[in-house]
This record gives sequence, structure tokens and C-alpha cells, in this order.
Amino acid sequence: VIGILIGSTIGTIGTKSSQPKTMAFSDQITTPTLQMKSTSDNYLIPELSGTDTYQTIAGCPQLPKIVRTIELPFGATNISFSLTPQDISTQHIEQEINPAPPLLPLTAEDQSIAAQTTMKDGQVYAMTTPYPETWYTTKVGVGLNKNNQHVTFATIDYYPIRYTPTTGTLLTAAQASFTVTYTPPTRTFFPTTVYNLVIIAPKTFEKTLQPLIVHKNAHGVATFLETTEDIYAKYSGVDKPEK
Repeated sequence: VIGILIGSTIGTIGTKSSQPKTMAFSDQITTPTLQMKSTSDNYLIPELSGTDTYQTIAGCPQLPKIVRTIELPFGATNISFSLTPQDISTQHIEQEINPAPPLLPLTAEDQSIAAQTTMKDGQVYAMTTPYPETWYTTKVGVGLNKNNQHVTFATIDYYPIRYTPTTGTLLTAAQASFTVTYTPPTRTFFPTTVYNLVIIAPKTFEKTLQPLIVHKNAHGVATFLETTEDIYAKYSGVDKPEK
């Protein structure tokens, strides 16, 4: 049985490499200048210069967050995060922090009503410990970056200001250092070499097919042979068809 795959973007994928060591990326975040903005409802909104992102859980204190996204190789594993806030200062405020508004409905009428509605999460505003409960949260995803390359996105949502509602206390970190560690992938997941024609056949046909491969390459059709024996040896699977 001989299989022939024809296409303009066929490439070699799933190539294994030696076991890599753990890699790390570290950086520093400096908290921008803090200003307090009063609302018509007698609440306060903390604003950081040049930052317009906030925690968005409706009814919880509307506190700014700083987002850092690190691009890691696609297929990276054992991803872990650490962040250490530094130069933490304490401030007391008399007014409460504004509750984050709910997400706006689709209709214009409902949007107008929602925009005028401010609802507090009573349980959160009764907290005697800082909110959010941690200085940062993390998430990991995959996708295409601005260069249209497949990567892993490691994102840190850093909250430089934490608020204790019952005492009106703000904890503000002037800066923070963070580290993302990961294990690089042990194989490539996407084509690194582009072929127009891939022939899949048992090794017994290798010599017979060689003239065809030479002919195709000589006429500008990038061609290579991958034997079934090599496929079975390189890739994992419950059976040969899955490999």
C-alpha cells in the first residue's frame, strides 16, 4: 500500500527532540501613579495613569489590574507563575470603592437601565481581609500571535491595589517582580519544512519509488518519502492506524 499526499503546505510535524531543561522568564512591573476619582454615588474609583483595565466581577470593588502576557513556545508544559509585590504602603479612605458594573445587555433600553444600576456584593463588602484575596491571578491559552505564529500565552493579571472594605484600607504595591517557568516542547507541532508531495509507503518500496522522487524534485515539486516503519517508530498511538 502506497499513500501519496499532495498539497502546498505539507510539512514534517511531530518531530521528537532531546529532553529540554526548565526555562524561565522574569520581569519587573512598576505601578503607575494612583489617583482617586469620585462618582456621583459617593464612591471612589482608583485610577492608575495609563492603565484602563479593571477587575470586572459585577458588584465587587472596581480595582485596577495590570495585565502581562508572555509568549511561550507552542506545546510548553509545566507552566508555573510566581509574583512578589514590593514596597507595599497602607492608605485609609473614608468612601467605599465603586462596585464594578454588570456587563451591559444587548438592547439599548436595557443598557440604559444597567448603566444606572449600581449593586454591591454584600458578602465582599463585609470582608475583613483584603480584596482580591491574592495579588495576582493567572491563565494559560494557545493561539496565533501578531506574526501569525502558534504560541502559548501565559497571562498574569496583577492587582497592585487591594482593598479591605470594612476598614477602608488600601494596600498598594509600588512594584512587583514575577517569574514564569516552563518546560519547552519536546517536539515540533507544525511544519518546519514545506513539501508539495509526501509519499507514504512500506520500506520495501523505497528503492522502487526513488526515481519518482528524483523526477518530482527535479521538476520543482518538493517531494519526500516517509516509510510506514519510520512512522510507527516515531509516533505514539494505540495502534498503527492511529500512528
